[in-house]
Amino acid sequence: MTLIPQDVVFQIDESGSMNSNDQFNLRVEAVQNYIDGMRDDDRGTLIGFTLSAWVVNNRPLTYTDPPGKVALKSDASTLACSPACSGGTNIDSALQLGNNVLIAQGNTSRPRVEILLTDGRCEPPCTNTNNLINQAANNGLVIYTIGLGAGVDAAFLTNIAVRTGGRYYFASTAQDLAAIYAEIGTRVNRTAGVKIPNSQVSMIEDDVAVSLTVQPGTFVDPFTGEPRTPSFMQQTSDRTVLQWDVTRIQINETWAVTYNVTSNLVGVQDVALHPDARIAYMRWDGSLVFQTIPQGSLTVLGLPSPPYVTATSPPDGTTNVPVNQPIQVVFSEAMAAAT
Repeated sequence: MTLIPQDVVFQIDESGSMNSNDQFNLRVEAVQNYIDGMRDDDRGTLIGFTLSAWVVNNRPLTYTDPPGKVALKSDASTLACSPACSGGTNIDSALQLGNNVLIAQGNTSRPRVEILLTDGRCEPPCTNTNNLINQAANNGLVIYTIGLGAGVDAAFLTNIAVRTGGRYYFASTAQDLAAIYAEIGTRVNRTAGVKIPNSQVSMIEDDVAVSLTVQPGTFVDPFTGEPRTPSFMQQTSDRTVLQWDVTRIQINETWAVTYNVTSNLVGVQDVALHPDARIAYMRWDGSLVFQTIPQGSLTVLGLPSPPYVTATSPPDGTTNVPVNQPIQVVFSEAMAAAT
């Protein structure tokens, strides 16, 4: 397997609370370890943030060959501010600057990733986060978030990560950071495909024939049992369109959904309208893939008719039948003796 190069922006919180939550600057060591694990054709840069955000030493995305690693690790060292860190936690500022760097300098043929670490809540209050998340998602940027300590807003950080195809990690102490950064590095290198950047095209679309009626609320991941509701569902004159706005698929990951339909026709029915039902994504080599979902069919059976009585002995309508006389019944279908 060929590992695709990555462009990574490290956003590191330098607010005053880091003096107690990470008094030995282990966050810097964790980032430096990540940089050590990057390949020569990867690129990275660092952003520090308090009440505002800045690119450390104004360094653009830099290749992590041996000289590049030395430079980036030196940049990281300048962020080892404990025990003299100060200022607030302007997470929106860090997101905006990270987006700007990756959109302007990043290579769309490779993973473009932001790894944002904070130990607090937005200060000043974040008012533009939703727009920044949408900007990142629409440009194919993936944001991983790390919350350090009990003072973080886990729901806020989770929302940022999930909506961009990343993941939120909680570190109860600074000693947990090295393992978290290492796991993020592993996940970045396992990505097989992402949503096509700057496009309204969903990754997965199923087009259901008009003869089939999709049953809302029946969409399930067959492997986990978790709901897998479409992000878009519309019934038109000739079909029902279902779309899932998946942001990324990992190598060896299986994405599947099951749902129920009913039909007003009996017999063999097409399941997915070929070739409109499809998967669309961008591979890490920059190529766009449009793969049709193979045409399938199902057989719709008519409503079952229960067995009915065809004859009785004594015959139907007979009167004055003794109470203890056996009654024999003949059904329209063979019946199991046990029943």
